[in-house]
Amino acid sequence: MKLRLPVQHLAAAVAHTVRAVSTRPVAPVMAGILFTTAADGLHLAASDYEVYATYRVSAEIADEGRMLVPGRLLNDICSRMPKGVDVDLDADDARLTISCRGSRFSVPLLPVDEYPALPGLPPAVATVGGEDWAEAVAQVVPAASTDDSLPVMTAVRVVLADSRLTMMATDRYRIAHRRLTVQPAPAPAAKGTKKKGSSEGADPLDVLIPGKVFGELARAYDVDRPLTLHSSGELWGWSSCDSTFLTRLISGKFPGNITMIPEVTGTITAPAAEFLAAVQRVALVATANTPVRLILGERGVLRIEAGSGDDARGSDLIEVNLTGDLSPDYLIAFNPAYLADGIKATAVAEVVLHVGDHLKPAVLTARTGPGDEDIEAQPYRYVIMPVRLNS
Repeated sequence: MKLRLPVQHLAAAVAHTVRAVSTRPVAPVMAGILFTTAADGLHLAASDYEVYATYRVSAEIADEGRMLVPGRLLNDICSRMPKGVDVDLDADDARLTISCRGSRFSVPLLPVDEYPALPGLPPAVATVGGEDWAEAVAQVVPAASTDDSLPVMTAVRVVLADSRLTMMATDRYRIAHRRLTVQPAPAPAAKGTKKKGSSEGADPLDVLIPGKVFGELARAYDVDRPLTLHSSGELWGWSSCDSTFLTRLISGKFPGNITMIPEVTGTITAPAAEFLAAVQRVALVATANTPVRLILGERGVLRIEAGSGDDARGSDLIEVNLTGDLSPDYLIAFNPAYLADGIKATAVAEVVLHVGDHLKPAVLTARTGPGDEDIEAQPYRYVIMPVRLNS
């Protein structure tokens, strides 16, 4: 194989594809990125048996062929090459030579014939704006559990019904719920019938996608470009321009209380940046498993405090707006990290904390305008369990 292409194009292709290369491959060949030449350019592919990545890039191909290159080493090399110039790849059966200006590397190849066949891209189910998708993922993924002993809890549940897509995640202490509008893919034509215009009216798609893959993919794609979503019985995929990423789905039943709307009696509206900064400052004295306490004072002042007795203590005050039936000394406590995650995820200037009984779940939503008291109408909501305080 012999070819030439701009070094920044090769670096981008390798950086995307290497995301599917495991740091601890189950077999030596799975540490590689597969290079294959074709009439439409150079194709890269990689997998760890759970996720699969591909990328197509244009190149001047002098000699066609296939090769399997150690992925992480190649990514390190490409990331440090000078930009704005071409790179030459020249491979025989055993080694790949990489030349770029004065730089020259010789890398041993992996046995390409031992590399397994990778699955194809599943059918498209919808298209969504890249920026909308990235924002939704950032809001939902923090609530997914990281405890691998309960795989279902590490998943993000995705439900697609017509043009409405809903994402949900929970670790049993908080629930993140985000709804967004997508463009359904055209329904496949049945044999002997005309092709329908869209998939509207079809049964909802309901899948469990590994949360760690969601977080990785939010960084993998350009938010300025639309994403096409793909799904089959075992795989979920994303594609944009000439790149794809697939993951195997998680099997199991997701917790049924994910759409829970707690009973609330009032709201506390606060500037998001001030609220977050106050929580993070006070949390400095909150030792392991110690909550921060939110206490309403007179004239719309919220006191945020942590620590007690002989331990370190801290407090802060912010001005808030109140609605509903909340007494001046109302008190509720939360895990500071969980509360901070929810405030950050709203990504707005003001947040609304919907509260009721101090032992019942509260809900964080964005302050966007009139009608914010209607929790169910909000595209994003973050349900968080309070912490029971010792008497």
